[in-house]
Amino acid sequence: MIRWLMLLIVGWLVSVYDSSQRLGTAVCQLHVRPTKIQLSESVEAILTIEGPAPVEVELPEPLVDSPAWHVEIGRPEVAATAEGRERWRQSFRLIPLQSGDVPLVFRPIGFRTGHEVRLRSLRWSSISIRVATDVSAPDLSAARPLRGFEPLPPAEKRWVTWFWPVAVMVALVGLCALLLYRYFRWRPKVEITAEQRALFALGSVNRTLPAAAVAAEVADVVRRFLVDQHGIDAVRLTTDEVIQAMRQARRFPDECIAAVKRLLGRCDVTKFAGREWEQAIGAELIQEGERLIRWIAQEFPTNQGTESGKIASSPGDFSAEVKGVNQG
Repeated sequence: MIRWLMLLIVGWLVSVYDSSQRLGTAVCQLHVRPTKIQLSESVEAILTIEGPAPVEVELPEPLVDSPAWHVEIGRPEVAATAEGRERWRQSFRLIPLQSGDVPLVFRPIGFRTGHEVRLRSLRWSSISIRVATDVSAPDLSAARPLRGFEPLPPAEKRWVTWFWPVAVMVALVGLCALLLYRYFRWRPKVEITAEQRALFALGSVNRTLPAAAVAAEVADVVRRFLVDQHGIDAVRLTTDEVIQAMRQARRFPDECIAAVKRLLGRCDVTKFAGREWEQAIGAELIQEGERLIRWIAQEFPTNQGTESGKIASSPGDFSAEVKGVNQG
C-alpha cells in the first residue's frame, strides 16, 4: 500500500513541469501540467512575470515552435504587488495533434519592466510531453469536446493590510469633523455693546493723521454711538440737528446735550477751520470722545430714556468740563 502511494506521488510530481529564472529585476516562472496526457486531453501552461511596474509582454506568433500543438491563449491578468512591483500572468491551453513524445518548445517571449527601453528575451528549454492513445483507428465521432479555459487561481488578497489603517483614518476624520461642528454650532455668541464698538473704533483711529482727519473720524464714531445706543439718526444730521433731536427725545439732561454739542462743535471747527492744527488736538478729541461715550453708556445704558425730572450726574473731570461749558 505504501509503495503504491509513493509511486503515485512520484508519478504526480514527474507529470508537472516548473521552471523559474531571473532576468535583471524580473522573476519569470513557467508552470506546465500535466506532462503525461491522452491524445484527447490538453496541457495547461501558466506564464508569470513579476518585476517593477509596469510589466509589458509581447507574445510571439506563433507561441509554440511546433506544428504538433494547437494553442489557445487566455486573457492576461495584471496585479500590483508590494514595493511598486507588478505581476503579469497568462494561461495557455495546448492541445496535442499527435501521439508519442511530443516536444513543447516555446518561442522567445519579449518583455520589459519599469519603463525599460529595450525588450528582454525570455527563453525556455524544450519540454517533453508524453501523449498516449489507445485508439488504433481514430473515429472523429468519438472525440471528446474541448474544454473551456479554467480560471486562474485567485490572486492573493492584500486589501486586509491596508483596510484597518484606512478605517482608522476615516474614523479620526469623522470625529474631528463632528467636534468642529459641535464647537461652531454650540459656541456662545459674544454680543458687542454699542459702547465697546465705539471705544474700539476710537482706539483704532490713526493718531498720526492731520487733526482734521482725526476730528472727522471722532465725530463719525460719536454719531454712530448715538444711533446704536439711543436710536437717534445722528449720522445724517448736522450738529445743530443732532442737538435738536436729543432735546426732542426728552431723555438727556442739559449737561449731556452740552457735552455732545461741545465735542461735535470742536470737531467741526477742526475740520473746517482752514488752517493746520497740531496733532495734539486730535489726541485730545479722541480722549474727550472716549470719556463722553463712557459717561453716556454708564448713565444711560439703554435707549428707553430716563424718568421724568431725573438728571444724571457726570463723573470727575468730565463733569467739570460740562459745567464750564454750561456757564460759558
